Amino acid sequence: MTIETIKHLVETETGIELDNQQRNRKNVYARAIYFKLCRERTGLSLQRIGKTVNKHHASVLYSINNTFPELYKYSKDFKESYENILDNNALIPLKEKYNTLNQKYKIIKKRLEFNIDEDLQDIIKQIPNSQLESAKIKIDAMVQILKSIDNKK
Repeated sequence: MTIETIKHLVETETGIELDNQQRNRKNVYARAIYFKLCRERTGLSLQRIGKTVNKHHASVLYSINNTFPELYKYSKDFKESYENILDNNALIPLKEKYNTLNQKYKIIKKRLEFNIDEDLQDIIKQIPNSQLESAKIKIDAMVQILKSIDNKK
């Protein structure tokens, strides 16, 4: 996760340019989100995070420890903006994305295997009762043939 990506996401979500040095409420809120995300998602120091928006490390620390928690607790819009940014796929590390996709793949694969079983069950249900014994013998023979073919491979 790069600091530039975080900056772009925060600016897009809030509509505030983070380099703007004004101390009005919206700018302070946007920087609080930015500082919190940078601290959580990068290994950068407070000084390095602050430099990206021309702020001192103490301003970053104050924002993370004081401004952010209060706003998150009491401002619905602030909380919503922060959570929208967190939900953005660009913030999810590649390894985490891979693991999530891999889990979904395994679930889909299991469902497909289950559907195959359902298809076989549907075929078996179509066999007339008078032919069930004969069908069992034939299916057993088919299974034995398929196993022997697999063993030769």
